[in-house]
Amino acid sequence: MNDTPLQAFRAESSSKVIFIPARHDPKSKQLVVRWKDIQHWFVNAMGIMNGKAVVLFLTDDDLEDLHPPRIAYHPDVILDVIVTAAASHSHDVALMSSNVDTDSQALVARSKCSSSEPHPSDKFQGTLPGAAINHLMETVTRRQAAMQPIKNNFVNCNRTDDILQKVQQTEQQTHQKIENVLERLQQTDQQTHQLQQQIEDILQRIQQMNQQTHQQQQQIDDIIQQGRQMQQQMHETGQGNRQEMPSHQQTPKEVQQYLKEALQLQRQEFDRLLAIKSRAQTLLARSFKELPLPRLFIVLPNATGHIDRGRGLFFLRFRLYYLCECGDHTMGDDTKENHEIHMAEHPGYDLDNQSMFFDKIAKEIDMDQARLSQQVDDMIFYLEDTLHINNSYMDSSANSEFDTSELTQLTSYLKIKDEGFVGNLHRTRTQDRRCVWVCSNHRREHHRMRIKIKDVMGKKQWIQNLYSRWSLKAIDLKRLCYHLVTTPEAQSIANFGISSILLFGFGLLSLIAAISWMRHVTMEVEQLNDINLSDLTRQCHYNELTIKNIPDGVDKDRLVNILQHCTRLQVLRIGCPAKHSLAVINLVVSTREKALQQGYSFPLSTLEVMDEGLIPFDISYDDRDHILSTIQFSEDSKVFDMRTNNKLQNQNLGSKITTLVVIPTALTTFGLDALDQVIEISASLVSLRLWFNNLETTIHSEKAKRLLGRHEYKIDGLGLYGDSFARWLPQIIHAFPTRESFPKLKILGVGSYTRSNATQAWILWIVAMISAPPLLPFYSSVAPREPWARLEVIHLKGIALQPKDWRSVIEAIDFMALDLLHFEDTNFSKKDLELLVNRVLDNKRTPQVRLKHLTFDKELFESDGVAALCSKLRMKVPAIMIHG
Repeated sequence: MNDTPLQAFRAESSSKVIFIPARHDPKSKQLVVRWKDIQHWFVNAMGIMNGKAVVLFLTDDDLEDLHPPRIAYHPDVILDVIVTAAASHSHDVALMSSNVDTDSQALVARSKCSSSEPHPSDKFQGTLPGAAINHLMETVTRRQAAMQPIKNNFVNCNRTDDILQKVQQTEQQTHQKIENVLERLQQTDQQTHQLQQQIEDILQRIQQMNQQTHQQQQQIDDIIQQGRQMQQQMHETGQGNRQEMPSHQQTPKEVQQYLKEALQLQRQEFDRLLAIKSRAQTLLARSFKELPLPRLFIVLPNATGHIDRGRGLFFLRFRLYYLCECGDHTMGDDTKENHEIHMAEHPGYDLDNQSMFFDKIAKEIDMDQARLSQQVDDMIFYLEDTLHINNSYMDSSANSEFDTSELTQLTSYLKIKDEGFVGNLHRTRTQDRRCVWVCSNHRREHHRMRIKIKDVMGKKQWIQNLYSRWSLKAIDLKRLCYHLVTTPEAQSIANFGISSILLFGFGLLSLIAAISWMRHVTMEVEQLNDINLSDLTRQCHYNELTIKNIPDGVDKDRLVNILQHCTRLQVLRIGCPAKHSLAVINLVVSTREKALQQGYSFPLSTLEVMDEGLIPFDISYDDRDHILSTIQFSEDSKVFDMRTNNKLQNQNLGSKITTLVVIPTALTTFGLDALDQVIEISASLVSLRLWFNNLETTIHSEKAKRLLGRHEYKIDGLGLYGDSFARWLPQIIHAFPTRESFPKLKILGVGSYTRSNATQAWILWIVAMISAPPLLPFYSSVAPREPWARLEVIHLKGIALQPKDWRSVIEAIDFMALDLLHFEDTNFSKKDLELLVNRVLDNKRTPQVRLKHLTFDKELFESDGVAALCSKLRMKVPAIMIHG
C-alpha cells in the first residue's frame, strides 16, 4: 500500500484536496485514473483541467475513447475538476463539515455530496442490529490501519492549506489598501468640489458687482444728461445771466455733488473688483499649486545710469533678474549639472516705473544712494555664503503663502519683450506636485530618462520620432548660400564629400546653382515657374536631381527643358500621381531618343518614378518601397530595362482597411504572404474575419493553422468547417486549446458537412469557446476587466451530442451579448429547447438577454409543443425571431 500512487484532485470552487488511487492499465502499461472513480467523489463532474489546459481522455490508435473512460496519471500535480454550480456547492459543504480522517467519515462526505441523486448506500439508513454494527466498526478499524501509511505520505498537504490561508490574508490586505485609496480619492474629490463651490461663489459676486457697476454707470449717464439739459436751458435764458454766474457755478451744486459721489462709488467698485480678482487668483494658486510667474528674483542697479537734469541728482536705474529654482528636486540619475539656485541666463528686465515698483514690492528698501550700494554688496555676500552653506533655505516651498496676485501685477512694471516665456525659465512640477520655475538645463535634467535601445531598427525608429524640422527664413538661406559660395572653409569641406542639399519651399535657386560642387539637389517647390526654372538649369552641375511633386497635368515643356539643360544628369527621380507615371516615363524616353538621334550626349542612366505622397525627405538607395517603377537605360542604345516594385500600400503610410473578410480557399503561398503583409500594415483594422472550408484536407488545414497562429489576437470572426470533425478538429484543439487564444472573437462557427458524434474532448473545447469571460480584478479603475470578448454569433453544424452534453453546452452559453444562435443539422431536441428556454428565463443567471435570432432544424420546429416553448421564450425576449 505504501507504493500505491495517488492523484490529487480538487473542485474548481473549493480549496480541499481529494486523493484518488491510480490504477495500472494492463494494456498500455501506464498509470491511469478512472473517470468513474472521479465521479464517485465529484458529482456531476464535467471535465478535468490542469492549470489552463484541458486534460483529455485517453484514446486508442484510432483516436477513439477507451472504455471505461480514463485519464492519465499526473504526478505531483493537483488537477481541477469542473463541476456544475449546484454540485460544487454541495461538495464544498460536505468537505467543510468533515475532516476526512477515517474511511467512515469519507463515506459520510460521499453521501452528502451525492444528496442530489439516490445512492445505493441510502438503503442502509434504517436500524441495524448490534452484530452488524460491530462488524461494520471492525471493518472501519482495519481500513483505517491500512490507510494510515497513505495518509503519512501526504502530511505535506497541510502546507497547501497554509499557503491558501496566506493568500487569503494577502488578498484581504490588498482589498483594505484599495478601500483606503478610494476613501482618500473621495476626500480629495470633496475638497475639490468645495474649492469649485468657493470659486463659483466668487465669480457670482463678481457678476453681481458688475451688474451694480453697470447700474451706477447708467445713473451717472442720466445725471450727466440732466446736467447737459440744464446747461442748454441756461444758455437759452440769455448771455447776461451766464456772465453774472460765477465760473465755478456754471452747473448746479447738486449736479456736481452727484458727479463726485458717482465717480467715488465707481472707483470703489473698481478697487473691489481688483481685490476679488486678486484673491481668486491667490486661491487658485494655493489650491492647485500654480504659479503664473517665477517667485524668486533679485533687483540690482544697472551698470550705467543717467543724470536727471530736472532734479539735478544722479538717478540710478535698476534691473530685475529672475533666479532658477533648482535643487534636489531637479536632480536626475546621472546628473552632471550643479543644482544650486542661480541667476537665469537672461539680461534681465528694466523697471518701467521704479518708484511704484519699490513702493509695491520693496517698501523697506532705503533709496538713499550711499546706503543702497553698501546694502546691495552685503546682500550679495550674504547670498553667496548662504548658498554655499545650504542651498535648501531658499526652497520654493518656504514661501507657500506668497500672494500670487502680486506676481501677476509685477509684469506691469517690467519691459518684457519675450512674451512666450519669462526670463528663459520654464514652469515644471516636482515629484510632490509643487510648481517651480527652472532654466532649460535643469529642466532637461528633471525630465531626463534613460532609454535602452537594443536593436538597430528600434534606434532608427526612435530617432525618426525625435526628428523635428527646422523652420528657416529667407534671410537664413541667403546667409547659408553666401557662406557656401564665398568662404574657403566651405569649399575645402566640400572637397571631402558635402555635395547634396535638401530644400523645402525654397525659391532662390540662383544661389544654389552657383555652387559648382553641388551634385545632388532635392527640392520641394510649390510652383516651379519660368524664373526659378531658368535659375535651376542655367549652370547645371548636378548628376542627381529629385523633383518631389509634379501636378496632375504633366508639364512637358518644363520637364524637357530640365532634361536638355542638365547635361550631366545621371539619376532623375520624379514624384507624380500613379495614373500619370506612364506618361512621365514615355516623355523621358522620347526626349532621350531625340537627343541621341541628333548626336547629343544624354548621360541619364536611371529614372525612378515614385508615388507622389510617399517620397521620404531623406532618400536613400537602400529604401525603395516608395518606387513605382525604375528604368535602367543602356549606354549606347535606345533599349531600356524596367523594374517594377508595385505594392498594395506603402508600409510607412499603412492601409486604411477597417474590415477584412477572408475566405482563403484558393490562396497560394504567395497569396498568404501578401495577406500577412496587408494585415500587418493595416493599423486601422478593426474587424478581421476568417472562414475556412474543407479543413479535412492537409492543405487547408495548414492554411488555417498558419493564419490563426499569426493573427489570433486580431480575429473577431472565425468559421471552421470540414467533412468530418475527427479528421481536423483535434488538430485545431491541440493548437488552440483555450478561449484566451482569441481574445477579440465575437463570431464563431464550427461545423461538419456530415453529422458526427462528438467526443468528450470536442465538447469541452466547444464549452470553453462559448463560455462567458470571468471577471478579473483591475485595481487601476473601478470597473473589472474581461480577458476576452463576449460572443455575438454562435453556429454549430453537423454535430450530435448526448443529452448531458447538450446541457453542458446550453449552460455554458453567454447570453449577455449573443445576437444569433444557430443549430444546423444537429440532434438538438425538444427537451434541449425546453432547457434553453428555462435557461433564458432564469433572471438570476441571465438578467439581460439580447438574443434576436434562434434557428434550429425544421423537423423540430414543426413538432408538437415547440410553439408553446417559443411563446414562452418571447415573453422575456419579445423581438426574437425563431426560424426552423
